[in-house]
Amino acid sequence: MGIYFENVMKNTDIRKVQKAGKSTITVSLPKNWITSKGLQPGDRVLMHQPPDGTLIITTDTEKKKKVAKKMILISEGDKEEHIIRKLIGMYLNGYTVLEVKSDKKELINARRALRKFTQMVVGPEIMEESGNRIILNDLSDPMELPQKQCIKRMHFMVDSMHKDVMRAFLTDDKSIAEDVIDRDRDVDRLYWMVVKQFNMIQANRSIAEKLGTEPHESAELLIVAMALEKIGDHGERIAKRVFESDISMNEKYLSEISGYHKDALKFLQSAVTALLSKDINAANSVIDAVYEKERGCEALSKELQHSPEKDTTHKVSVLESVKSLLQYSAEIAEMAINLTVKEN
Repeated sequence: MGIYFENVMKNTDIRKVQKAGKSTITVSLPKNWITSKGLQPGDRVLMHQPPDGTLIITTDTEKKKKVAKKMILISEGDKEEHIIRKLIGMYLNGYTVLEVKSDKKELINARRALRKFTQMVVGPEIMEESGNRIILNDLSDPMELPQKQCIKRMHFMVDSMHKDVMRAFLTDDKSIAEDVIDRDRDVDRLYWMVVKQFNMIQANRSIAEKLGTEPHESAELLIVAMALEKIGDHGERIAKRVFESDISMNEKYLSEISGYHKDALKFLQSAVTALLSKDINAANSVIDAVYEKERGCEALSKELQHSPEKDTTHKVSVLESVKSLLQYSAEIAEMAINLTVKEN
């Protein structure tokens, strides 16, 4: 805590409020800030007052920012996954022009990585391509799809995925399972957009208001997006079990697993609704109900593990995903309470 306080104080400049004349109150601006902005006597500064009580001072004399561009150099031994990770890092840090160069004539690994990357996130498209150089432009406008809207879409997608994947699990329908696996990519795309917007707000607090949120709320929404992304992953995980397991099983077990799954989706719906409507009572109801259902899931899981029937391992795995869905629903309900308490 001491080190943290020292680091904060290094960037803190304390100024006294002074009276100038009969009714004017003034405070001087730091000289190093004035110099860095190129301000001269007579120049104007813009003052913005967000709802959190802070004061943001900017200038209208600054030149328009150049397009945020980043270049990475790819070597022959670079793996696809490593290239993708670099590209995601560039995307999340707000670079709108991504340039990839190679020290060789061909960019085989990079081309595959770039195409996978453009399928993983919203916005970037390949605009120029040559033998050893590829340029992507991020065409997305984060203001058109703010965090709350991303959350709504993510919930709609994972709810649909889970309803379909349970149907695939119960009927051994591999075509539906395959479709669910493909749809998880769309959930991931929205998740990365939420992360990108969070980073934008951390870099410029005034963006929060344009996105219809506040810095602390943006952080909570990021946690909600992470939970929804994990719920999508569990939908994909159940779908993969359809390809690995033999569906033959006692009807009682299948009915119970399906029942817990339906309850989990209802709780998820209630949790997201409580979050968006800031309803503490509804959020508390979700958390209480989840704890009860979790105990039921654990009891059924133990029963399945000791069952003499064949191929219970995959069913236990599906039940664990259902249990995770319950836990993430409770987590989202907790975020709803946190946001509501902060505002009231």
